[in-house]
Amino acid sequence: MRAKFYIHIGVPKTGSKSIQYALADNRATLLAHGINSLPCGPNHGTPLISLLRENPHEFSRNFLRHLDTPEKTASFNSSISFVIKKALQRNVSGKMVISGEGLSDLSAVEIERLKALLGPYAADYRIIVYVRDPYEYANSAFLQRLKSGSTLDTRRKLPLPEYRNKLQPYIDAFGRENVDIRIFDRRRFIGGDLITDFLAAIGEPPELARSLNVEHANQSMSHEAAVILSETNASVPVLIKRRANRARAFGFHLYIVGIKGERFAIDPLHYLEHEPEISPDIEWLNQIIGEQVFGPADPKPASLPRWGQSTVDSIRGVLAGMTSELQKLEKNQYPPEVQRPPLPAELGWLRNVYHHGIAAEGGQPIPPHFDQATAKSLGCFLHAVALAIQHMKANKTAHKNRFAIWKSPRKAEDRYREVVRRNPSNAAAQYRLSQAHLLRGHLAEAHKTAQAAAALAPDRSRFRLWLRLVSVAGRLMLKPGSRRSPA
Repeated sequence: MRAKFYIHIGVPKTGSKSIQYALADNRATLLAHGINSLPCGPNHGTPLISLLRENPHEFSRNFLRHLDTPEKTASFNSSISFVIKKALQRNVSGKMVISGEGLSDLSAVEIERLKALLGPYAADYRIIVYVRDPYEYANSAFLQRLKSGSTLDTRRKLPLPEYRNKLQPYIDAFGRENVDIRIFDRRRFIGGDLITDFLAAIGEPPELARSLNVEHANQSMSHEAAVILSETNASVPVLIKRRANRARAFGFHLYIVGIKGERFAIDPLHYLEHEPEISPDIEWLNQIIGEQVFGPADPKPASLPRWGQSTVDSIRGVLAGMTSELQKLEKNQYPPEVQRPPLPAELGWLRNVYHHGIAAEGGQPIPPHFDQATAKSLGCFLHAVALAIQHMKANKTAHKNRFAIWKSPRKAEDRYREVVRRNPSNAAAQYRLSQAHLLRGHLAEAHKTAQAAAALAPDRSRFRLWLRLVSVAGRLMLKPGSRRSPA
C-alpha cells in the first residue's frame, strides 16, 4: 500500500529523541490509528544514512559502532535494507513516519537516493523540521559533542545550527510547500507539548497524544557532570586513529547525566565571536518562515562547577544504581567471568556504596576537594564499572540466546554480530557468531570468528574443537566436486 511519508529530519537538539521514543514505545497504539513507522530502532537516521552514503564506513555513527570497514558496513546495510523494504512492502497504514536526527545533514544526492528508496511505496511526502534559537542550540550541541567523546576544550569551533545548509536541499527536492518548519519552543507548541505538536504536524488530534506513554529523552547535563565526562573522554577516548576504541563502554554518558549540579552554560564570548556567521543564517530562516522568529542573542553568564552536597549525593546515587546492576549480573555470571574494577584509594568516600550498595544522603563529609585529578579518577572508575556491566551483559546474552541459532540462523547471525560489535573480546559471543555464520554458509566469516573465540579463551577446549571442525567443514565444502567449490 502506498502511504504518505512524514519525514522528520531533526534538526539536532530539538527534541528528536523524545519524538523517536514516543513513536517506538507506542507503536501498537499508533498503528491502530493508521500511523506506521520503520522497525529499525527509534532513530531511523542511523540506518538510513548508512544506506544512502557513498562510503558508509566513513559515517561517524558507523565507525563509533565498530562498523568501520566496507565489509562490515556492506553486511550491516544488507541486513537493514532487508528489514526496511520488508516493512514498507507489508505496510497497510495510510501514514508512514520516519524520524532521523541525522537526516538533516543529507546532501542533495543523498536526498534523491532517499526518494528512490521510498518512491515505490510513497503516495506523497511531508518534511517536518524543528528549529531552535541559535544560542540555545549551540549550548545544547556543545554538551552533545561532549557526550559523543569531545572535551571541554573551547578551542574547537562552536557547533552552529547552519539552517540554510540543512533545509535548502529539502526545499529544492520537495518544494517549500511540503517542508513544515516548526519552532522548538514550548510557548509555540500546540498544547504546550512537543509530542502533541508533532502529532498535529502529521494531521492527528491532541487527544491522541494524551493516550500515549511518553518519556522525554536526552537529559541535560550539569557543569560538574560535564567536567567528569570531559576528563573521562580525555583518558579513555571514543576514537583512536579514527577507529572506535574497543576499551570504551557504549553509552557511558547515560550514567553521567544523572550527576546533579550547576546548570551548564557556555562562555558567552565563545558564542558571540560566531555571531557574524550566525546572523545571515537567521535572516535567511526568518525570510523562509515569513516572520521574525529569532533575533539577536542574549547569552547567559558562563557556568562554574560548585561540587556541593547535592552533587556528591547524586554521585553516590549513580554509583549505587550501577552497583545494583553489577550485583544482579554477578549472581548469574557465565564463563569467562568478569571481575569488578577496584575502587581507587582517593575515592574512599564511595566505599560503602560500591561494596554494600548503600547511597546514604547527607551525614557523610564532602570530600576535601574536587580538582582535575579527582574528577579524572572518578570518571575513569565509573567508566570501568560501566564497561564491566557491558561485558557481563554480553556474556548473559551469548548464553541466553544460544538456541536461537537453530531456530533462525539469519536472526541469530544479526543478533550475535551486534553483541560481538559491542564486545569483540567476548569469546562466547564470537563462538556463537561462528556457529551462525557456518549455518548460513559464510565459511570465511565462520573461520575468522572461530579463530577469535579460540584465541580469546585458549583454555576452553570446546572453542578449540569448534575451530578444528570449522576448518574441516571449510575444506570439505571447498573440495573439488563439492557444491560450493568454484567451477
